[in-house]
Amino acid sequence: MACMVVRTPDGKGMILCGVRRRRQMLCSVCRRVPHTVLCDGRRANGTRETCSAPLCGNCARHVEPDKDYCPRHASQAKDQLALGGV
Repeated sequence: MACMVVRTPDGKGMILCGVRRRRQMLCSVCRRVPHTVLCDGRRANGTRETCSAPLCGNCARHVEPDKDYCPRHASQAKDQLALGGV
């Protein structure tokens, strides 16, 4: 059981205890359905980090086997595949 202190607008405090439910992240594109995959597209900062945007099965773009992309990274990946860069 987790407890936390909450301040009210009048400056008083209260302690709330209970079971914290983990909030399920929604798809970053449609924002209606819980996510099932994360975007595998590379960030533009030159590191090996991925975008990791949460995506539902309908909004994820499957460009390569075992790779799911958000719409922005899917278009970049298709351009690279067309140029023979990937």
